[in-house]
Amino acid sequence: MASDDPVEIVIQQARVELEEESYLPSRLLRLGVSCVAAAALARHPVVSQIVATLLLASPPRFEERFIRVLEEMDAQQKRIEDKIPDKRFYESEEFQTLFWLILERLHTTHDQKKLKMFGDALANSGSSEFRDDDREQFIRVLRDLSRTELETLNDHRLKEQVSAAKPIQYDSAELTRFSRLVGMGLVHEQRISGLDGGPKVGRDRIYALSDFGASFLRFISDENEATQAQN
Repeated sequence: MASDDPVEIVIQQARVELEEESYLPSRLLRLGVSCVAAAALARHPVVSQIVATLLLASPPRFEERFIRVLEEMDAQQKRIEDKIPDKRFYESEEFQTLFWLILERLHTTHDQKKLKMFGDALANSGSSEFRDDDREQFIRVLRDLSRTELETLNDHRLKEQVSAAKPIQYDSAELTRFSRLVGMGLVHEQRISGLDGGPKVGRDRIYALSDFGASFLRFISDENEATQAQN
């Protein structure tokens, strides 16, 4: 006999949902995802379906990296909540594409700082600040940059006014990294010409952060880091 007690009805419904194979948090727990990740994913059903499928063939370390990304994405979403015009973006096909691009790199990315950037970038993709930017390009660039290259992109020398009369000396390793960043459109390169063949290699060019590079750095940063960079 069915109960008329509203509390018992809620409890019974909860038991049914917990037993249902289609109940996402329960499915994810059975796949090995932690309670924290399962609970967070419950707010993103489309993303949950993607992760549930992927985890079937993933090693344990994948979950650890995924949780790091998910926790940072959730934290950044809360930090920029007033900049998110429509939270339904995170259930859109565009966001699913961005999410997949990140997931593909979790098997080969172990650096905690870069995992944090993955989470910040996913959250920032829903911000009004980047509505007119090519968010997929930002994600692809982030995937392809090494930790060292990301640190180079934050080099203070890229944001300083450098005189051609007193060019900065770059070593061979720096020249290689800056050249790659130039090729990706993140940095501008200006060659210095002069008599007698000009300055020697390493002092014959000036590098500066491009507008695309500046936007990219904001896209992969959390709200606090972005604010500090502007001040």
